[in-house]
Amino acid sequence: MNSQDIAQKRELVGLLGGATAGIHLMIDAHFSINVLEYMAAGAIPIAGSKMDIVFPEEGKQTGFLVETIKEYYDAIFEDFKDVRI
Repeated sequence: MNSQDIAQKRELVGLLGGATAGIHLMIDAHFSINVLEYMAAGAIPIAGSKMDIVFPEEGKQTGFLVETIKEYYDAIFEDFKDVRI
């Protein structure tokens, strides 16, 4: 890994660390590194595949699994309406 790669990785980590949520639009993905990176950074994943890795942990919701435009809308605008950034 060269210094430019390291700088880009640090920038990505900084952006993800400041994010409230991450949107993953790929359908039929059974595992996505993007969703894992969102979760590791503390961002709430909104994933477009019912097969992705977003599932309850210890009885608590860890993100949103969505398929339709309405489900994306609800996850983004309804579920985050009280989130203050």
